[in-house]
Amino acid sequence: MKVLKYIASVVFSLCLILLFLYASVFFIGFNEDFYEREYEKNGVYDIVGIEKTELSAVTKHMLDYLKGKTPDLHISAFYRGETRQFFNEKEIFHMNDVLKLFNTGKLLKNISLVFVLCFSVFVFASGKKMLTIALKTVCVTFVSLLAISAILAAIICIDFDSAFTAFHKLFFSNDMWLLDPATDMLINIVPLEFFIDIAVRIGILFFSLSAATAAASGIFARAALRCKREN
Repeated sequence: MKVLKYIASVVFSLCLILLFLYASVFFIGFNEDFYEREYEKNGVYDIVGIEKTELSAVTKHMLDYLKGKTPDLHISAFYRGETRQFFNEKEIFHMNDVLKLFNTGKLLKNISLVFVLCFSVFVFASGKKMLTIALKTVCVTFVSLLAISAILAAIICIDFDSAFTAFHKLFFSNDMWLLDPATDMLINIVPLEFFIDIAVRIGILFFSLSAATAAASGIFARAALRCKREN
């Protein structure tokens, strides 16, 4: 029974990790102000030949598509002197793959949330012993995660381009993500520099949430053990 409690606590910790990762991606990745700052920083308006209001409308439509609020990516915009469809069929195909990835993440988030809530009720209903086991497991799991994350972050920083390519090969079964700046607008509005910045910000938020959880669970686990000894 004790082994099952530890296994359930590990699953609980992993579900928390998934929730933190999803929250970090959603908070940064769907922030329209972040996109506008990146457009300014990377000179996107001049490169594409588009006004800020036009690109803002395109960005909102793209993010609404990924949120499931609009059925497709077909949107017209005035750029380079004429009104035309902003995304071509190749870009739409790739973004459909991205949508599937987001939907999978959303499903995992929902499953994780249900397990976290159910397990939390079970822990508090079971008493201090189970609470101590859960807190210790969460602390150990998140400390391990932080160590692994630090190693991965170092590897990614050394060669982000290779890490970016590896990510796409791992999560996409085709090469439609290989876009051409001469014909595909998506790679012009979100170039490699954009992905570096968004990865850094997502990583910082995720690392901060994980570190806070590791610290809090460790502190409360010690307090629970101290209370148990005194009683």
